[in-house]
Amino acid sequence: MTFNRKDLLKKAINSVLTQTYAPTYVIVVDNHSTDGTDELMTTFASRKEIVYVRTSENVGGSMGFYLGTDWVSLSDDDAIFETHYFEKLLVASKQKPEVKCFTGTVKSPNETIQDVHRRKLLNTATLREKLFHLE
Repeated sequence: MTFNRKDLLKKAINSVLTQTYAPTYVIVVDNHSTDGTDELMTTFASRKEIVYVRTSENVGGSMGFYLGTDWVSLSDDDAIFETHYFEKLLVASKQKPEVKCFTGTVKSPNETIQDVHRRKLLNTATLREKLFHLE
């Protein structure tokens, strides 16, 4: 999902394309950017694994994510993946088949973990949750 952040999007796409276990497809949903994102995406046009979807208007973040929900990994244009990210997810999913969702770590520019984004689901029926602090 992206909107007017083509420089970050380029870094994010390249971080996915250099994975040790590459995804089959990379879906880029462009929420009608006006900063040249569509021109940037033409540079990736020869990559068969990249699917580019440009909305006809800015439909908001939620709708943009909805358009990509058939796929395993959803991220914003500022998500920069470490090289072994998808490989580690594959290993973890095999080790813990009962887990239905995996997520990465959100870090501040100074590399500290933003634990405000970490939550532990207490009840799957009601989606009751609590903050999960790393110690």
